[in-house]
Amino acid sequence: MIINYSVTLAGLEDQLLNEVVKFERADLAEQKSQLVEEVSELSGMLKELEDTLLYELANSTVCGWPLRARAHAASLLQA
Repeated sequence: MIINYSVTLAGLEDQLLNEVVKFERADLAEQKSQLVEEVSELSGMLKELEDTLLYELANSTVCGWPLRARAHAASLLQA
């Protein structure tokens, strides 16, 4: 077991708590590890979906007009 003492007190507490949980409840430690992996994968998927959505919005047209131009025209008409 290697503990990095150059971190903050809160970080050290987290490390020690993780070690205790691994010892006392290995099943919970494994579940946490799986959840951290899943969150990481889903965060990457979310980023890809956001990028795709922004690209599609930027390049979409309505009635032959780029969506951005229609929004600009609408804002001019409201003024």
